[in-house]
Amino acid sequence: MVPHGRKLQFKSFNGAPEVQQQSTGNTTNYFWELTADKTIQYEDYSPSWYSPLKYIQCSEFNTWQEVDQWNRKINPIPQIATTSTLQTFVNQLWKESKGQPYTYLKKACDFVQNEIRYMGIEMGEYSHRANVPEKVFSQRYGDCKDKSMLLATMLKNKNIDVGLVLANTYKNRGLQEELPSPYAFNHMVIEVNIGGRSQYIDPTITNQGGDIKNRYFPAYGKVLSTMGSGKLTDVPQHVTGNIKVKETLTMEGKFEATLDVHTTYVGNEADDMRTYFQSSAKNDVQKQYLEYYAKIYPKINKIGNIQYRDDIENNIVEIIEKYKIKSIGKIESGSTKKYIPLLGTNINDRLPEITEDRIAPLSLSFPTDLIYEMYIVNKGKQEFGNYRNNSYFDRTAYVFGKTLEVKQDSMKVAYTLSFHEPFVEQKDLKQYYTDFTDRDNIFYNGFYLDNDGYVIDGIPRLGTPSSVNEINWFSLILFILLLSSLLWYIAKRYSKSKPFIIKPYNEIYHDQIGGWMIFLLLLIATSIFTKFTFLFFRESFFNLNTWRAIDHIDGGAPTFYKMLLISEMTAHLLILVGFVYSFILMIKKRDIFAQTFFLVTLFMAIFYLVHAIGYHYMSKQYMGITDDSFSNYTDHIRAMLFFCIWGTYVYKSERVKGTCVRPYQNDGIMQKAATGHPFDQDFLKPYSMMKQEENEAGAEFQSQSDRADRSHPEHDQDKP
Repeated sequence: MVPHGRKLQFKSFNGAPEVQQQSTGNTTNYFWELTADKTIQYEDYSPSWYSPLKYIQCSEFNTWQEVDQWNRKINPIPQIATTSTLQTFVNQLWKESKGQPYTYLKKACDFVQNEIRYMGIEMGEYSHRANVPEKVFSQRYGDCKDKSMLLATMLKNKNIDVGLVLANTYKNRGLQEELPSPYAFNHMVIEVNIGGRSQYIDPTITNQGGDIKNRYFPAYGKVLSTMGSGKLTDVPQHVTGNIKVKETLTMEGKFEATLDVHTTYVGNEADDMRTYFQSSAKNDVQKQYLEYYAKIYPKINKIGNIQYRDDIENNIVEIIEKYKIKSIGKIESGSTKKYIPLLGTNINDRLPEITEDRIAPLSLSFPTDLIYEMYIVNKGKQEFGNYRNNSYFDRTAYVFGKTLEVKQDSMKVAYTLSFHEPFVEQKDLKQYYTDFTDRDNIFYNGFYLDNDGYVIDGIPRLGTPSSVNEINWFSLILFILLLSSLLWYIAKRYSKSKPFIIKPYNEIYHDQIGGWMIFLLLLIATSIFTKFTFLFFRESFFNLNTWRAIDHIDGGAPTFYKMLLISEMTAHLLILVGFVYSFILMIKKRDIFAQTFFLVTLFMAIFYLVHAIGYHYMSKQYMGITDDSFSNYTDHIRAMLFFCIWGTYVYKSERVKGTCVRPYQNDGIMQKAATGHPFDQDFLKPYSMMKQEENEAGAEFQSQSDRADRSHPEHDQDKP
């Protein structure tokens, strides 16, 4: 509700309703009619300027030029009183600068950035008006307006062309679409022009080094400068800094290693690290760095203190770390193999994870220019040969590359990441998702260790480590012998086995496999494929390095662990053969199918239960594995549930007992021995023979055959 004659501008965004108005007396009423809208879900890592909400803006300003005039009116750059301490200080800086404008600019900028503490008490008129420069200089603190006004005043005093600039630290995109208003801004900086060269400076940033002409200025998007013509202008989007990390892991044998880390920060990245080191206790910094690497190498200790080197003139900060690692190597989950991980965490942490159906644009930590190199060196030992593999893509908002390079005595895994833009557009989200969806293979690099504690070869185990191709002939020959023995035993017992646990029904008969049995048949086929894959690809029972790694497990004799590995291989082989045998019996509708499948699943459930208990105990006591999460036992739980559901099903199912009823038949000739089941003989005989026997047997035999051929819907139940 506003008085007549007071003009307001309105603008609706994201489909918000347009304004309506109504005159009542001396006022004009503006109103909006809203209906219930759906709840809006915000997505993580959305840019600060992005809002999915409907919203409305209101302003009394018609143009950005009016906002500029308002700013000039309430924040004119004043003259310094000639008798003030500020004037004395300015004269001293100018003298030290020998009248050189850029030298003076650097000294004045360093003073305001580092000696005037940032603190804002933005109340009353000082929510938009800056305090008097002499006051800010005296009290040594102020907000962004106060610091900008002080620096602008110091520069103007020496006839350097300077202006105040309104910026928005959150809305680096879309500001030009909004209504002109002072409330479109939340920050003030300055613009300087020396000899026709213009640049922006943010007096609130501290510890900036390097040439004053190349000082980092954030990508604030569009700004409004008093040096302009009352129009929004673009801030140049430059990546002025970079980071290079070099980690060298030197394997020294006996499962010991040294880790050397050399990190170089340039430009704005050096500014940030300089501030971090100056504002943090040295012991806390050392502790944080050590804790970071302790997550990867638990038995790690520092060798000396962190070395911090600061070349402020060139704006370069170097950090050097050195560590000693004992008992290096992790036990692979679910096995006895030892490996070392090289994780691209520095890169991965800067790339937010998103879902495939994301809608909102994705904010990036702009500016970023990062090179991350990890080296492994086998000191005086293993040679790797030569190998190289590259992946690289250049998108609109980012560049990413990964290189694996193996030389004779060392290997290198290197990443590069640069951001061109502060965010990923909606149209590019699917490409971003595709580029970084398989993060295990991109950022995880695992290398197995041999029995001397050296890296085995130069081919990384991406995602979950897999083995090299050296075969343990002992385990392979043992496997072949066990398989041959099992096949011989099954062939021998196939014609002699009779059901004694789960017997077929005498009164129910189903001619075809149907109902849940069809699903069970497919499930058995799938289990055969899964178990075959597990034996020959997922678990490296036949890999020489698997057996070598057993020699380095603490807390037990290697022979004991090798016997366990043989037992595990044997159990998986029994289960695989059992599933194949069950599949054949089911296809042939043999009377021993139900009890065979039941015993196989029972054995599998018991084996996985014992395996889970043993793995839990040994991993805690001897292997030092602390990750005891649910995911480590999914296979065990799945096997036990499989028995509970399908083992129970074949034990109780009338469909199974009425379908799988055939005894052993040799060369197509019917067994003559009675089996106790009326269909054992009858359903396999030719129809003419059956009719002849029926006529000869008399009325009693006829009634039995009639019952066999008659449908029994009350018994036709098939519930798992």
